[in-house]
Amino acid sequence: MKTRQYKEPVEIERAGKIELDVDYEGEDLTFQFPFKGPGNFIDVGREITSPEAGLELPSMAQTASLAYAAFNKDTRYFNEVKDKIRNKWLWAFTLVRYLPESKRVYFEDISELTGDIIKEIFSGRPDLKESDLVKKLENTKGARAVSFSDYKTGEQTSGELGRNKFVIAHAGEEEAVKLAEVSDKFKLNPILYVLNSVSQPETCVSALGSGWGLGLRLLVGGNILGGSWYGFALGYVGKKFSTGNKNEKSL
Repeated sequence: MKTRQYKEPVEIERAGKIELDVDYEGEDLTFQFPFKGPGNFIDVGREITSPEAGLELPSMAQTASLAYAAFNKDTRYFNEVKDKIRNKWLWAFTLVRYLPESKRVYFEDISELTGDIIKEIFSGRPDLKESDLVKKLENTKGARAVSFSDYKTGEQTSGELGRNKFVIAHAGEEEAVKLAEVSDKFKLNPILYVLNSVSQPETCVSALGSGWGLGLRLLVGGNILGGSWYGFALGYVGKKFSTGNKNEKSL
């Protein structure tokens, strides 16, 4: 069930760029075409943040809002987003850290991290002792956590997905509801593709998709090694063009 009335998604051309305005926490979030990829998490992230593109990395929450808008808008570029989700993968730039000693999962949106930490991530998975990592996470803006025992993994109903504590910590309460509604657009129940235990600290990345191997269902991924899968992403505009610019036109 929706928590509020969402703003209408908009497809628009601004200064020669195709952009999608979607509702994110009551404000417009602007994604910009073309897609970056196909590539692994690191390479696609570098494409998005390159000086040529100059875009921001979307979190799982922001990617969920893009997916929700796409599955509720039947226009050319929103349909391209649907196609990527149904047949490929969208990277979501939220790190998922599984920690065995504390028996918890921590989530960090890369956009909240400093340049040095992003560089560390893009060079490979961080290799820190768990005690040092927990200390860093507890002092990181925007970090969230959930206990291993508090969530269901694997196949579940859309209602279970929307209430799942992992999904809520991963993407936010409102965005969990959006993902649940997106999953209802598929024929089969969704899958939460995550871990509920580890023997050593694991840092994984996030993705949203389906793919032929999973059948006609939504997959929310949070236990993926970023160098081994290939997907796509749209970066978002950090500062929007002003509404009514003479270079803007609706599509």
